Amino acid sequence: MAPLTSSDPRLPLWGWLVLIGALLAVFAVVLDPGEEPNPEPFGSGEEEIASISEVGEIDRPFADPGEIPAQPWVTDVLTVELRSLGGIESERIAPKRAGSMEGAILNEKKEGIEGVRMTIVGGPQDGWSTVSRSEGHYLFPELLPGTHFVRLEVPGYGTTVRSHRVRGNGRSWRDFRVAPAVGVELALRNHENDPLVGARISYGLDDGEVLSDDDGIVRIPPMVGGERVLLTVRAEGHVPVRQELNLLLRPANAPPIEVPALPKGSRVLGKVSSWPGGSFPEISVVPRSNAIGAHKVAWETWQGIRVEPDGSFVLENLPSSHLVDIRAFHPSGVTEPRLRSVRPMTHTPTRVQFVIKRGQGRVAGKVTDPQGRPLPQATLVLEASDPAAMLGVLYPGLDEVPSTAMLPVPAALRRELRARSDGGFDFAVGDHPDGTGALVLTASAPGYQDRRMPIRRSYTDLHIKLSSEDRLASLRIDPGTRPRLPRIEWYLDGRPVDDMGGLQVQRAGKVETLIGLSTGLYDVLVRAGTEVLRHDREYRLAGSAEIVL
Repeated sequence: MAPLTSSDPRLPLWGWLVLIGALLAVFAVVLDPGEEPNPEPFGSGEEEIASISEVGEIDRPFADPGEIPAQPWVTDVLTVELRSLGGIESERIAPKRAGSMEGAILNEKKEGIEGVRMTIVGGPQDGWSTVSRSEGHYLFPELLPGTHFVRLEVPGYGTTVRSHRVRGNGRSWRDFRVAPAVGVELALRNHENDPLVGARISYGLDDGEVLSDDDGIVRIPPMVGGERVLLTVRAEGHVPVRQELNLLLRPANAPPIEVPALPKGSRVLGKVSSWPGGSFPEISVVPRSNAIGAHKVAWETWQGIRVEPDGSFVLENLPSSHLVDIRAFHPSGVTEPRLRSVRPMTHTPTRVQFVIKRGQGRVAGKVTDPQGRPLPQATLVLEASDPAAMLGVLYPGLDEVPSTAMLPVPAALRRELRARSDGGFDFAVGDHPDGTGALVLTASAPGYQDRRMPIRRSYTDLHIKLSSEDRLASLRIDPGTRPRLPRIEWYLDGRPVDDMGGLQVQRAGKVETLIGLSTGLYDVLVRAGTEVLRHDREYRLAGSAEIVL
């Protein structure tokens, strides 16, 4: 056998065998995948982020999709809710709302309907609106606790009104079902159980009206069907009542729906003897006690009633079954007495009287531009920072009544004035109840940045300077290490941003930006369904800002 150190250029046979074996081993390693590696969990820990930033791409085996931790919000709609807290120099003074309402608009097949305009009708948040999105989902992020009436403008169906009672804490869930238009007949009777002739029946609140015939029968033309359809019945001498009907499926030849006999109404005669100049006083009525009966009373009939020039007012057809709280209010005055609690009588009118004085507590001053020139076009609103607490003190029975009493708007809850020609304003605050928190004064004028400030005592010489509106701030949402950013629904101060002028949403790649915000402080809440992804209670927006999820 030749030695290993042989100088013979020809490779011996055993050498060829060794070489061929080595080559086969190499090919086996290259071509055979062998045992699969054990993948590491998908994540973005600090060490991994550091190694990516220093080295660049990492040679890491991909995880099996089944082993990636679930991220449900990746496929959901995100909601970004912003509440303006005022300018950078202001302290955080967001009015407390406490409640929200969320759900879906569904058709007769329980399919979601997109593009339904939903608008709050009446009460302190009259006019607040939103639009249903994919699968019919909607959100009112900031609603006061209590009963709200919502007008639904449903594409392909028409307009209808529904009501819902929002809880004091947390979120209220309510799906509204609608159905194709359907007609219905009602049989009405008066308080003596005879056919009720000439009664006025309106769909929802005041959306169309028909009259009952000589037999007490009212034939309502086709209207949007569905569950809990609202009808309001009003007749001279009788308490106005509300009916909720299930019109999801109504046979063509169905007999008239029998409505319980309407109760006889009572009358209250009132007088406001005097009040400060300006607008006329207004009257509101809210039941103090919860009387269970066959009917739901349409309490909004007696809310926001303006007195006559001589101060007189008449409240017709109040129910005699309830103890009611009657209040008179004026933005620049305090009422004495603060309320009258009466039980109206059917056989004789009940009489009440009020006097509205300027009172000792004042919030007065003037509004100017940065150069000190008056802004007579300014609007000033003085409202409770905790409206729910305010309503609870002013109307102790509000939480106990059936869900038909629309939330009232007394002066202690919200006062509004236009500045005088010299920019001056003057509010009364002597009726502010103890234990309801501070007030918030908001001054606004076209072309100027809104200014909000807390009011914890009386002022007689406030000087509010409004700065020119900048609209230079923007907020960008970045999903971070997630593969993509879901669709976002943006809300500002309880309203969808697509209803507001000057705001624009831009989407580029994985990020989405809301442009045109005013510089200032914001409460920012980012949610995916019920999961809170981020909540910044005092977020400063000046220029371009970014939130990475």
